[in-house]
Amino acid sequence: MTQPTENITPDWLRELNERVGLKTTEKRDIENSRDLRFLVEAFYLEVLKDELLAPFFFNKLYIFQRLPILTAYWEKMLWGTGWYRRNPMQIHLELGRQVPFKPAHFERWLEHFNGAVDAYFVGEQADKIKFAADRVAGNMQARMCELSVMPD
Repeated sequence: MTQPTENITPDWLRELNERVGLKTTEKRDIENSRDLRFLVEAFYLEVLKDELLAPFFFNKLYIFQRLPILTAYWEKMLWGTGWYRRNPMQIHLELGRQVPFKPAHFERWLEHFNGAVDAYFVGEQADKIKFAADRVAGNMQARMCELSVMPD
């Protein structure tokens, strides 16, 4: 008999939970894809524990399988590099039809994102990614309101 996907905790995820739990006092700037991957992992670990945001993630293992895609997205946002070519707005519009987004969701998302950056990184690139995240959240919220996918 196969166990449900949510009950399987791969070794890498256990290790990540341990790593993220150890906040260092020696912060540095975001320097490479590995740093972005760590940031994305740390961010989603917090998001998945959040009662307001967790309902958007029906399959927790799925989000961790998509970490390379999410990392590539932030590479594109931060450095204009990487292979990301998808339309994140379309993805979120489809999701918003299943579970409606509210302004509080975007605020909390940004709070967790900035919190993850501040917990592990400091510097020009860290500031730049927080600025980019603020723009992403604001644009996404405005566009979803415009298309009436998001309730008032």
